[in-house]
Order: sequence, then C-alpha cells, then structure tokens
Amino acid sequence: MTNAYYGSTMNDMNNTTLIETRRCIHCGENGFLELSNDGIAKYENGALIQEAFPDIDIQMREQIISGIHPKCWTEIFGNP
Repeated sequence: MTNAYYGSTMNDMNNTTLIETRRCIHCGENGFLELSNDGIAKYENGALIQEAFPDIDIQMREQIISGIHPKCWTEIFGNP
C-alpha cells in the first residue's frame, strides 16, 4: 500500500490512520481517507484490498488504489 498514498497521520484513539491518496487523474486533487490500522497492515502485507478493507465500499477502495475520487469516477465512467 505504500505506493497508493503519499502521507499519513495516525490517530491512536480510533486505531486509524488518515492517508493522503494519489492525485486524481480527473480533477488533479489528492484525497484523504481514514483507514483502520489493521486494514493498512493487512494490505501492506499482501492482502487483497477487499479483504483488508471489507467495510469500505468499492469506490473508496478504488480511491486507495488509483486516487480517483468516487465523484470523479462517475463523471469519467458513469455509475459503477
């Protein structure tokens, strides 16, 4: 996962990390997602994204992978 985001800020109280995702190819902006530390560890150790983050919808998982925001994905490709 280290290639999927640029920066992170840990929140020990919620056991989460705020990650900055890649720049979106559509709008040119980076995005931010708060992810569980457990999920991040699983993903970085090779788990499939849907296994590491089963509680996150497919559009948010796509943002982790590619940086494309859900709204931008819809503008580019239509509804998923």
